[in-house]
Amino acid sequence: QSRSRGKLHSETGLETSQVRRIGLAMAVDLASGLIRVLTKNGDTAGAGFVLTEGGLLATCAHVLDIAGAHPGDSIQVVAQATDDTLVATVVEQYWRSAGAEDIAILQCQCPLPPKVVALALGSSSASYGHRFQARGFPASMDKDGLGATGTIGNVTKDAGFPVVQLMDTSEVTAGFSGGPVYDELTQRTVGMVSGITTPDEYQRLGRTAFMISSESLRNVCRELQVSDTCPYRGLEAFAEADAGYFYGRERVVGLLLDRLRNDSRFL
Repeated sequence: QSRSRGKLHSETGLETSQVRRIGLAMAVDLASGLIRVLTKNGDTAGAGFVLTEGGLLATCAHVLDIAGAHPGDSIQVVAQATDDTLVATVVEQYWRSAGAEDIAILQCQCPLPPKVVALALGSSSASYGHRFQARGFPASMDKDGLGATGTIGNVTKDAGFPVVQLMDTSEVTAGFSGGPVYDELTQRTVGMVSGITTPDEYQRLGRTAFMISSESLRNVCRELQVSDTCPYRGLEAFAEADAGYFYGRERVVGLLLDRLRNDSRFL
């Protein structure tokens, strides 16, 4: 298994209108905290996202290698929500090279635009089997961005450092590195995309990617907060405030409502 860190120039085969419809169908607006990392020539090097309202940003160190940036350098990024170009500094103390944890933390040099928000971090430790959403900038549409879905898998290692497997995801490709991975069940960002596998001699592993966990980000930058939200109520009843976690019984709820409409007695 190896990460693909170069730009992959391949077409998605989707019409632009189709891709926009897919983006609008996403349950969470990852674009509100998404950033696009630029090279010195203004090309897209990869993705990143907003960690704190104070302007800390996360991306992969190998994305900054592509951008030609090093610890202590200033670099331009674009806020996807507003299309504003921002200048950020690569924080030296939070730099972990591509051969190690592959983490880079940037500090924005100016206040974030009003519509740009931090994506809340949550623990990845209980995310196995949960559906995820991700967003990045593949070469075929490196400015508009593209959404991806799949399932969060097991912890494994890449270059001797822990990463989390992302399974059954055909969209994640070069250009997604540094982008946020959002757990649909816990409604938290639980990591960032760090790489993909290349198909083996049996043409397997073509739908597998990896993410660096939120815990790894926090271990590098202790300023970050990782909040856990447990969707399981045990023996307690679900209430209105828990609506985001109680779903999947639409057919049964519809039958109950029909019964109540047709017969107002106690059900």
